[in-house]
Amino acid sequence: MAEWIVWFLALIQTTIQWLSTMEILGVPLLWVIIAASLLCLFVRVFLIRP
Repeated sequence: MAEWIVWFLALIQTTIQWLSTMEILGVPLLWVIIAASLLCLFVRVFLIRP
C-alpha cells in the first residue's frame, strides 16, 4: 500500500512540474487552469443563484 501512495505522490509532483513548465502565451499552464477554475467558481457563486 505504501508503494501506491509514493507512486501517486510522485505522479502528482510530476504533473505539477509539467504544468508549470508548459506555457500558453508566456503564462504557465498551471496558472491558466487555476485562473479558469476561479473564474468558473465566481460565476457560479455570484451570477447563477440557486
